[in-house]
Amino acid sequence: MVNEIESPPWLAIDGLLAQFSTQREQAIEHYKRFVAQGIGQASLWQNINRQVYLGDDNFVVKMQSKIKKVSHDVNIPKSQRRPPGLPLAEIEKTMCVVIRR
Repeated sequence: MVNEIESPPWLAIDGLLAQFSTQREQAIEHYKRFVAQGIGQASLWQNINRQVYLGDDNFVVKMQSKIKKVSHDVNIPKSQRRPPGLPLAEIEKTMCVVIRR
């Protein structure tokens, strides 16, 4: 797994291991445990929100409020800048009020 084969030069191993410990051997053990615990778990990609956020709509709103300055950056797709949509129940409630007027 780790240190069993030579890694490609583009793979930033030190940066990855630094997320697990400042001691290399301990970091490797923590990384192995982390990978083993993830085997058989549901894919985190199923929980991606707005193509880039790993969190619920409240998290997306919070993060988007932190990046207001770049909200019109053409390098960020609109689907990633757009705030979360209202739940269908909320839309239905609003439409019922509007239609009754």
